[in-house]
Amino acid sequence: MQSKDSTTRHIKANALFDKLLTKTYIDKDCKAHFINAFIGTKPKEKVDWIGDFGDLKSFIKYCNSEKLFDDNTDVWVITSDVFTFKKINIPSKKIKDTKVTKNDFNMKKLVKSVF
Repeated sequence: MQSKDSTTRHIKANALFDKLLTKTYIDKDCKAHFINAFIGTKPKEKVDWIGDFGDLKSFIKYCNSEKLFDDNTDVWVITSDVFTFKKINIPSKKIKDTKVTKNDFNMKKLVKSVF
């Protein structure tokens, strides 16, 4: 049986995935892997980000501001471990050094709407 917190995280991860899918940020076949990553279980396969690369940075930045990651965690290493960009592995430094896109505010709204 899941704890209340893990059930809540699962519901929020599911809602977040659906919102990302609607905006075509994420591959539709990655749902289970995405949810696993956001409930703290290492996904069996990486999640494929198909939106703009800078939007991925914004997405992770706002997820981090919602305390989805432990304080001492390098979120860019986690991002590199969990996501691909259009099926290509991403070095953590590349994500960290990427500028957010003009869509940054919309990504903030999307993440905040779930958390």
